[in-house]
Amino acid sequence: MTEIRLSVRTLVEYVLSSGSIDMSHQIKNTALSDGVKTHQRVQSSYTGESQKEVFLSNAIEMDNFRFIIEGRCDGLLHDEDGFTIDEIKSSQRGVADLDPDNNQVHWAQGKLYGFMYGKQEGLDTIHVQLTYADVHSDAIKTSKKTYSVNELEDFVYSLLEGYLPFARATKTFEQEKLASIQQLSFPFEAYRSGQRDMAKAVYKTILDDKKLFVKAPTGIGKTVSTIFPTVKAIGEDKISKLIYLTAKTITRTVAEDTFRLLREKGLRMKVCTITAKDKVCFKEETRCEKNYCEFADGYYDRINDAVLDIYEQEDNFNRETIEKYARKHKVCPFEFSLDLSMLADGVICDYNYVFDPRVALKRFAVDNKKQYALLVDEAHNLVDRARSMHSASIRKSIFLSITRLFPKKTAGVPEKAMEINRFLLELKKEKLATGAYTTEQEMVEGLSELLKQFAEACEEWLPVSRGHEAYEQVLETYFEVSHYLKIVKLYDEHFITYIERIKSDVLVKLMCLNPAKLLSQGVKNYRGTVFFSATLIPGSYYKEILGGGEDDYAIGLPSPLNESICIYRLLTSLLNIRIGKKRVAN
Repeated sequence: MTEIRLSVRTLVEYVLSSGSIDMSHQIKNTALSDGVKTHQRVQSSYTGESQKEVFLSNAIEMDNFRFIIEGRCDGLLHDEDGFTIDEIKSSQRGVADLDPDNNQVHWAQGKLYGFMYGKQEGLDTIHVQLTYADVHSDAIKTSKKTYSVNELEDFVYSLLEGYLPFARATKTFEQEKLASIQQLSFPFEAYRSGQRDMAKAVYKTILDDKKLFVKAPTGIGKTVSTIFPTVKAIGEDKISKLIYLTAKTITRTVAEDTFRLLREKGLRMKVCTITAKDKVCFKEETRCEKNYCEFADGYYDRINDAVLDIYEQEDNFNRETIEKYARKHKVCPFEFSLDLSMLADGVICDYNYVFDPRVALKRFAVDNKKQYALLVDEAHNLVDRARSMHSASIRKSIFLSITRLFPKKTAGVPEKAMEINRFLLELKKEKLATGAYTTEQEMVEGLSELLKQFAEACEEWLPVSRGHEAYEQVLETYFEVSHYLKIVKLYDEHFITYIERIKSDVLVKLMCLNPAKLLSQGVKNYRGTVFFSATLIPGSYYKEILGGGEDDYAIGLPSPLNESICIYRLLTSLLNIRIGKKRVAN
């Protein structure tokens, strides 16, 4: 009998998710930290024998599978009325207009926990409560229902019936994958000089849960020397997934080619490449709205069939393959790739999806649990990219232009925009009276609060104002302000504030000077992180700036090319440059 572990959330969302992709989900996206604080606020009200964060697990056998369903319920309340499972959901929208009885996914999570606890304790009935809590106030809204444990058991079996087709496909492939990795050998007849040492160092880094900094010259075969030992670690159940980060298309292609080479040698692994949304979008404009995009409309009603289809037919989820199946099943190719990335054994993507606070995939951070390894190609590029990712700026002019798109004295968005415009105008007079720019060690006092008020006004206005002439500009500004406010939370001694006068405009920028701490936090959930490049020189600088510690590993490898070949290539390059200059002169 095959054993499958399933989290409550994974099971429920796979079977019951429905509806469309909607931009409002991005507008009303509760920050993870805000959600945790809101949960803790509700849990602090528990009294008596009530408990919070209770781990529950139950095993169910079905169709030669033994499903172990597990998770932590937010609250287990105990009073004279009996036992109640409390499922808490945070809301940025407030709670006044929410209907707790209208979300089957949320209720399903509570019912699953109710079944597990009821079964564990031999109860006949149990209560399930859904609690919506406002992140901006103490307001909550609850709904409570009573179920028999037998009724909940039937419900759980119905969920597992819906999950069975995918379980069969994944478990069959899992056995084939592990068998293929165990027999897999290095894809070339012999290691080049330095390759074996690099592969050993990568494998040891994963075993020891460390960071590794590798300076390896061009020509050594860095990509295969990192991917091969990481694949072997997957086959030995040391990790479950590898994520290969790159900043350039050419290095992404090299990674894809390396997996293709390993597949030719017998490897069975699902590998997903994530391509930027604006590059894969099928529409003229990248607008995730069901009334505009047929691939967003009803996405969650069709995605399970699309995932099962591509999973059973393909191992290589590259851009072309994803687009093919996305058109076949009429689903958004970008969101499709994100869903596939969680099922894949390997993911190839840009630095952004791990490190950028605007687009980093929370699912990588939340579901990781020290089961993923991170391979960072051309890591010298990550320093400037990380500084840029963790910097943010705003201009006075964007707020002034918003006010001009609304009637005068309009409350809400234009009112808050005008307040920010006036604030920045006064800032210019105060800070830039004698110079074009200035820098400070602290943030501009008072600005963050005004921007927060503007963002809250946008969150009220945007979902109900599609079609307004100011909609696109307000939306773009909202995302810029949201990013600025995220960086505000990260601001410390590694940042400076830069203020510049540009003609009549004012720029305020929070500049990250040293991203080491943020990069270290970004990889803390990974089991082994490898930074490699031909130009990690000086090594001590890159080890420090990329977030390494004294206990982390570093190696430098010699060029596999002999001295005469290196001299020949250098002279050839210089000769070509000289000939090129003569041609230009002529």
